[in-house]
Amino acid sequence: MTNHSQEKQSLTPPAAESLPLTESVQNALNIIKRGIDELLVESELVQKLLRSEKNGKPLRIKLGLDPTAPDLHLGHTVVLNKMRQLQD
Repeated sequence: MTNHSQEKQSLTPPAAESLPLTESVQNALNIIKRGIDELLVESELVQKLLRSEKNGKPLRIKLGLDPTAPDLHLGHTVVLNKMRQLQD
């Protein structure tokens, strides 16, 4: 019989501070964190950035909006600008 608290601990991603960051991952993280109020699960983001760099594949960001929709408004520019910063 397994202890449920041990299972939860093993599923918890390591803290972002404990992961060795490359310069490019640190730069991407700095861009993402600039101008935001809260980053919910930083360690998972760091793991995805590291995996993206290791595999040589760009990180994919899915944004659920239609740029041709009539209800695209000024509030969407925050996310669009952040995505543009990551492209540079």
